[in-house]
Amino acid sequence: MTGTIKDRVRRTLRLLGRQYRGRPVPKKKMPILDQLALSILKRGLSPRKAKCAFNRLRSEFVDWNEVRVSPLTEIEEALMGVLGRERAGKASEIKRFLTETFERQHRVAMDYLVDRDPGEVERFLGQFATLNHEDVGQVVSRCFADERTPLSQDVVRVMKRMGLAGNSYSPERAREELFGGLSRGEQAKLNFLLYQHANVVCTVKDYDCFRCVLNRNCERGRERLLEGRRKEKKMAAAKKKGGTKKKACAAPRKGAVKKKTAKKKTAKKK
Repeated sequence: MTGTIKDRVRRTLRLLGRQYRGRPVPKKKMPILDQLALSILKRGLSPRKAKCAFNRLRSEFVDWNEVRVSPLTEIEEALMGVLGRERAGKASEIKRFLTETFERQHRVAMDYLVDRDPGEVERFLGQFATLNHEDVGQVVSRCFADERTPLSQDVVRVMKRMGLAGNSYSPERAREELFGGLSRGEQAKLNFLLYQHANVVCTVKDYDCFRCVLNRNCERGRERLLEGRRKEKKMAAAKKKGGTKKKACAAPRKGAVKKKTAKKKTAKKK
């Protein structure tokens, strides 16, 4: 990776960091299924209560598949002493989520998702009736923190438009070009931020370079800005030319005025 590209990559990381401040930071905390189960338990509960309920289920059952096949009353009993009136509702929510997980993929496991394109993961989890947008976002963010996660096609698209990767680059080569010289934490952060940008601003179609924070750091963006300025100059010149013509048409010729005056005088004499 050349020094110039290194500088542009650093600038991209800084600009997108400001643009998407407040988005979840990619962190590799726990297995994906555990993370989703904890997210479901957190709805309407304090973080401490949710964590206690999560730990109780993990200790009372062999795995999440056993929770799935167990009667609701048994799950409720396991949560007794940890949760109060919320016990029945949370037992039902967890069981429904685990049942849907099995029905969609014929297994109760999700760690294989880190080997998939993050866009594919987001679309797959987005189909779950038992998960909300926040749950899905946390998992996608977590995937970016895993070194096994491949570079998303959306990220490669942005890189090619920016001129950070050649049009013939594979995701593997694009990854080497993008991440060379960055720490693991910076790699995860930049990958995640580029993915966000690809889905919010630098979309597949109808993308607007004029509102993009990267437009001066991007080959496609600079081209479009230059093209926009040229159009503005042409429009301004055409407007100015049109105004001059109208002015010329509106002003009568001096000779014409004299002829009209002479005709009037002749008519009066007669």
